[in-house]
Amino acid sequence: MNSTTFFVSRKSPFLWILWGALILLAFWFLLFAEGPRWGLLPMFVPIVLLTGTLFRTDYRIEGDQLFYRTGFFRGSVAILTIRKIERNQTLWAGYKAAAATRGLVIHYNQFDDLYVTPQREDDFLTSLKRINPAIEVRG
Repeated sequence: MNSTTFFVSRKSPFLWILWGALILLAFWFLLFAEGPRWGLLPMFVPIVLLTGTLFRTDYRIEGDQLFYRTGFFRGSVAILTIRKIERNQTLWAGYKAAAATRGLVIHYNQFDDLYVTPQREDDFLTSLKRINPAIEVRG
């Protein structure tokens, strides 16, 4: 029987402020702008992406798989392929399934990286190491 462990992501205050500012700007534009409202279209995409990131970023460990979801994007990593995890890092390039900075960079396979920011970081690492004790944790 496989157990499932669920972790939510930490959320950056900056993302909340940016999301709120975009929402306020969109409402202001709707209420006070005259003429066609085509200016709302460029704001719609970042609002939707930020909403997805803020409200749907989480991680699930099920069996020997780590499943991640951020907004409308999702994927999985075989935990047995994880080689190393670096704590208190920020990945500036690569895939980020995160809504905050100073998280975990997961190195798996030969050259793949995944950036995550679980709220309960120690529990997250313990759950991964229970499945793959060979994971090297740095930081």
